[in-house]
Amino acid sequence: MTKKNENPNIKDTLLGGFHFLFSFLKNPILIIKKMPAIPIGEALLVQLCFVCLSGVAMGFMSKSLFTLLWGIFIYPFLSIVVCAISSLIIYYMISYLTKRNFSFEEVYILVFLASIPAYLIRILYPILNSIDLIGLAISSILLRIGLVYSFALEKKQANKIVLLIYGILFLGFLIEWLNNPRLPTEPGFKISL
Repeated sequence: MTKKNENPNIKDTLLGGFHFLFSFLKNPILIIKKMPAIPIGEALLVQLCFVCLSGVAMGFMSKSLFTLLWGIFIYPFLSIVVCAISSLIIYYMISYLTKRNFSFEEVYILVFLASIPAYLIRILYPILNSIDLIGLAISSILLRIGLVYSFALEKKQANKIVLLIYGILFLGFLIEWLNNPRLPTEPGFKISL
């Protein structure tokens, strides 16, 4: 990704963003601990494209045209909404618990970076729908590390915030699962480990 005072074109932004994501995937803990300064516009553009690619891969895994189209047109924007709501909750909780102000953009970028493993693991959702819980757990760990090291929160405060966010997302997963369980009688049902 570029420095804040440069004006790159979209192609350079995406190439730099995906190069950064590959570096992030090599060592996410190190990068989360030293939160990089990324312009919010670039982060949103890279998030849209990355989540779109993740949604396309999920669509191919499900062998469903609907899921593929959902992954292209709805999933990227839904991810921005979920990241924004999570960031807003975290932002206000940090402000309330620490009586300090942080940039909302920094919180949003932390939430996006922490959620990357969940987006990658969600690709396997059509095969094993409970895999989301593993992705959420990994993302929660990264979020906690970022809150402690990048925002200098106490571990107890970071735990409260992460447990609240994980609890909300777990509740959403549970509601989705109860409304759409994949039963063994359905075609395409697989049990895989």
